[in-house]
Amino acid sequence: MVEQTLMVQKDDASTSEQIARLGSPYTDLCRWAAHHDLSNALELAYWSLGLSHRIVAIGNMVDEFHHPEAKAILASWRQDPIITLLDDLAKAIRLDPRINRQYPAMPHLGSAEKTKYKYKTGGSLKEQTFLITLITHPLP
Repeated sequence: MVEQTLMVQKDDASTSEQIARLGSPYTDLCRWAAHHDLSNALELAYWSLGLSHRIVAIGNMVDEFHHPEAKAILASWRQDPIITLLDDLAKAIRLDPRINRQYPAMPHLGSAEKTKYKYKTGGSLKEQTFLITLITHPLP
C-alpha cells in the first residue's frame, strides 16, 4: 500500500501533483483549495472517504457536515485537528457558490443496496468506500 502524505504545499507544482493524485475531475477543487490554504484538508477528505477519479462526492461530506445534528457534534470535536481541517473544508466549500455547485453531493440511488453497488464499483466497499457510502445513504 502506498503511504500518502497530508502535507501539501501551496505552490503550482504541489497543486499539479495533487491533481495528478486525485484525478482530473478534482482539478478546479485542488486549485481552489490551494488558493484557500485547504489543500491538506482536501487530501485528508479524499483519502479518508475513499474518493477516486470516478467517485467525486466531496459534496456529500459538505452536506453531511451542514446538518444541524452534525454541526453540534463537530463543534464539540473541533479541538481535534483532523476534525477542524475537515470542518473548515466543508464550510469553505459551502460558502463558495461556484465550487459548491461544481462539486455537488452525489444522490443515493433509492435503496442502500443500489448505493452500495455504485460505490463498490469504485473500489472495495469494506476497505475503501464505506464512509462515503454511509454518508450518501445513511442508516435510519
